[in-house]
Amino acid sequence: MKWLQWGGSKNKIKTYWFKWRRCGRLFWSRKQIMGHKWFADQNKMILYLTNGGIYEIPLWTDCGCELGKDWAKNAVEIKKEKSEEESEE
Repeated sequence: MKWLQWGGSKNKIKTYWFKWRRCGRLFWSRKQIMGHKWFADQNKMILYLTNGGIYEIPLWTDCGCELGKDWAKNAVEIKKEKSEEESEE
């Protein structure tokens, strides 16, 4: 999974907060995760939890989500790491 980072003697998992809510609902739900993926053919979002489990959000097209600064920071770091790996080869 692209959100895993193996570094030196310690393993560090990059995590971020995933917030979502159903349209018309007042309150947001949130989970700390290490990755997410939308399955359009089944209309569901799968969240990969930090403890190794998964969480399914059915009827995803009826929901809205919010990804914060922590997600953006992880995405930039991963892109930078990939470009460094490609330049080493």
